[in-house]
Order: sequence, then structure tokens, then C-alpha cells
Amino acid sequence: MDLACLDAEALSDYGKLCGWTLAKAHARSGDRRSIAAQVENSKAFTKHMLNQALTHADLAEDGHAELKKAIGEGMIQVSDVDVTPFIGPGLMRVGGCGHAAAPC
Repeated sequence: MDLACLDAEALSDYGKLCGWTLAKAHARSGDRRSIAAQVENSKAFTKHMLNQALTHADLAEDGHAELKKAIGEGMIQVSDVDVTPFIGPGLMRVGGCGHAAAPC
């Protein structure tokens, strides 16, 4: 699927569908009893979810730094196309200024 062809509403729907599919896949891949035990202990579950979120945030920051470095070294071409209509005004942008992967 060419995501560039989707309007904002269709892209949002696509993202929800991907999230739902990923959640179902993860739910089926684990030990149901172990997962249920973690969820029943709300403090342990909350701590686990926080640790997961922090780990993924670190990975996202590392990936963004690598992207900026690759752009700076000319390994990745950037576009000056305004992507705001596609991602909305309140969402984080890769470069921070509304241009696709622009090193602002």
C-alpha cells in the first residue's frame, strides 16, 4: 500500500488497523497465564509498561539521531514538501518544522 496516497482520515484508520493487528499478534504470542498475572498485579504491570515505554522512547531518540546524522552526511535526501496536511498540526515531525525529514 502506498501510504502517500492516503488522506489524513484514511491514514488514521490505517494506523488504527495496524495497531490492532499488532496488539492481536502480541496477545497470541505470549504466555496468557503470565500476562494475566502481570495485569492482575497493577503496580507490577504499570512498572513494566513504564519500563517498556522508556526503552522504546530511547530507541526512537537513537533512531532520530541516526536519521539526522545520515541527512547531514548526505546519505539520505530530504524533501521540502510540507507534510502538515498529512500528519496534522499537533503531531511531532521528524525535523520539527513540518518538512519531511528536514534537519531544522
